[in-house]
Amino acid sequence: MLKWKVFFWLGVVATIANVMLGLYEGKPIIAIAVSTLITGVLLVPYYGYAYQKVVANLVLWKVLFWLQAILLAFILFFALIGQVSYLAGDGGFSLKLLGSVLILLLCPLTLVPPFRYAYRSKALWNTEH
Repeated sequence: MLKWKVFFWLGVVATIANVMLGLYEGKPIIAIAVSTLITGVLLVPYYGYAYQKVVANLVLWKVLFWLQAILLAFILFFALIGQVSYLAGDGGFSLKLLGSVLILLLCPLTLVPPFRYAYRSKALWNTEH
């Protein structure tokens, strides 16, 4: 479980960095607060899976997993369209393109902890709480 704990804490650090960057760039406080709230909620299954803790109820995490998966699919789809149109246009291969492709390949891995928490932690959810 160590790797999932590290993954969770990387998410926490990235969230804090995002808040600080938003403040530095002068983004509206409400936008930063909403973004942080959503990210915080989406980090809960990472925590629950990594530390084997029951948080709220299983149905909630199954629903949020599918919402997250659908949203990620839309993001990846439109990002892929953008990359294809970039390559088809005047743009050639670039370091930015390589970075985008790597991100496109790694993004689905972010669904692993929420999936395992909601669907592969039956012993955890069957305990009395």
